[in-house]
Parts: sequence; C-alpha cells; structure tokens
Amino acid sequence: MENKYLEKRSIALTEFEDFQEKITLCSFYSSLFIQIYCLGYKQKIYS
Repeated sequence: MENKYLEKRSIALTEFEDFQEKITLCSFYSSLFIQIYCLGYKQKIYS
C-alpha cells in the first residue's frame, strides 16, 4: 500500500515538474516575443 502511494506521488511530481518547465518556457518565449515586438514598433515610429 505504502509503495503504491509513493509511486503515484513520484509520478505526479515528475508530471508537475514537466508542467512547470512548460510554463517557464512559455513565459520566457512570450516575454521575448513582446520585447522583439516592442523593438520593432519603436523602430517603426522613429524611422
């Protein structure tokens, strides 16, 4: 019984870590995209 619980817990933890990594990547890429977009926008205004 104890073993099954620990197994499930470790599986859930690894899934959660994967999920966290995806979220971090997503926020990283979205902030990168926003920065690039803002740079392009500024260049369009000043050119």
